[in-house]
Amino acid sequence: MTELSAGFVPWSRRLDGEVVGRPVMGGDLVYAATGAGTVHALRAASGETVWTRHLDEPPASAPVVAHDTVLVTAGERDRHGNGAGVVALDAATGDPRWDDPHGGGWCDAAVDDDGRVLVATGHTTVRAVDPDTGATAWRTDLAAHELASDRSSFFVLDPVAAEGGRVVVHLDTSVCYGLDGGDGTVLWRTAYGSYYDAWTPAVVHDGVVYVGTGDGGLVALDAATGARRAARRPQWEELHAGVGWPDPRERSPVIDHGPVVAGTSAGASVWMGARNGFLCAYDTGGRTLHLLDNLPARWGAPAPVAAGDRVVAVWPGGHMAAYDATDRERLWTARDRKLSTLPAATAEMFCYGRGRTLVAHPTATGPATSRRLALPRLLLRRRR
Repeated sequence: MTELSAGFVPWSRRLDGEVVGRPVMGGDLVYAATGAGTVHALRAASGETVWTRHLDEPPASAPVVAHDTVLVTAGERDRHGNGAGVVALDAATGDPRWDDPHGGGWCDAAVDDDGRVLVATGHTTVRAVDPDTGATAWRTDLAAHELASDRSSFFVLDPVAAEGGRVVVHLDTSVCYGLDGGDGTVLWRTAYGSYYDAWTPAVVHDGVVYVGTGDGGLVALDAATGARRAARRPQWEELHAGVGWPDPRERSPVIDHGPVVAGTSAGASVWMGARNGFLCAYDTGGRTLHLLDNLPARWGAPAPVAAGDRVVAVWPGGHMAAYDATDRERLWTARDRKLSTLPAATAEMFCYGRGRTLVAHPTATGPATSRRLALPRLLLRRRR
């Protein structure tokens, strides 16, 4: 987790292009890539620029920080992520380390316990990359396994999750794989079943795999064996009817953001966002799935981000809120209509793209409420 050495002061910085993907944090720095083909490293506490590096081709995804290396996919790619290359930069200085023009771009990535970057390339392949050299540690193509199970069409949802020497891969066909983190060997396969395709990656916490399902629920699997531990799904149909949504298909409960784990190990909870606008939290101790909020009271999946013992959630249209990860109480709400990326967050601060501007706010209180527009309206009323 990022620890800010100096006191955090809210800041905003105008960059040379629109922020691509989302910003990421590593050490005491924030990294952001822009559509102008530049990677920026800024001091998280103050927004001060530490270094910038211009790439030969525009970035195709958000940066990934692994060890002391920043990796960025750059160049044109097709809708499957093929075609883009990978550029590796020194995280402290921005100096180039290596590049792989045929690396195969990815949208997101994860880092395993040994610091290797786990990516999904193409539709069916998972790859572990050494961030220091760019060498492929192992590559596993799941096509043969799925064809043996009569599945001819599927794709891997990235990023790929890892914990305790296990790598977990979630497929859009409601199937999970457990791989050996050392060599990528398939250890188990579990088809948990869902009415609709899945859209989110898995998350692993304390030996348990959590996945959001296509029918608006959560499934928990044993990370070592793939055995099902729990499955929860709210009564969406009753909820939709109660708020005047007679056709559930029009207000899809598909889990479209998350899951993320927040809170302490003893009181951890798993947070997800459903397409019908509801933020959900699963209590890992009580094994209860809670419907928490639909802040704008409309369609659009909220994206939860873990921030220490809090969770920051962002809805389409710029609505945002923070919650206590333990008791799930809402702490504050705000709105930024120009918000253009998902945030990166820590216990102290959260940061997001606002078009060409990078903005940072305190996690405890959120954006400061501006009253500049209220005073003139009051004056006009008095004059009348």
